[in-house]
Amino acid sequence: MDSTTTFRLYRRAWSTAIVSDELICYVERTNVQTQSMLTGEVPRARRYEVAFTIQYRQRKRRQWRSGVTQNVSTSGVLFGEAAGDRQLELRAPVEMELTIPSEVPGGKVTRILCSGSVARIVDPGANDQPRIVAATIVKYRLLRT
Repeated sequence: MDSTTTFRLYRRAWSTAIVSDELICYVERTNVQTQSMLTGEVPRARRYEVAFTIQYRQRKRRQWRSGVTQNVSTSGVLFGEAAGDRQLELRAPVEMELTIPSEVPGGKVTRILCSGSVARIVDPGANDQPRIVAATIVKYRLLRT
């Protein structure tokens, strides 16, 4: 069933006073899906606050720069640029290589190559402070280690 049909069925049950905590929770979750379909809004991907190494560069440039992630989701990454680096521009295409450490001591790291674009840059004002960059992830692939 699609979410609209499911919502209507539960809505009828609700109007006849057959209500439980589980039912209300399900209706609320379905209502968000239905509302986002009607308004064209896309639900935000869950963000994971993690700090690990990221290599990045503006697409078609040779030199990679190093930074540290602040949070990552399936649709984007927020990271700090290398101190003094100001090579990225708003809406510029960007390539990123995320290095995710293993949870097992001595285990292999996972490397992911991503491409996207710079969505937002937060400048702290001082040139010696790293800027915070939000970049979208449009494509990604795992790299062999």
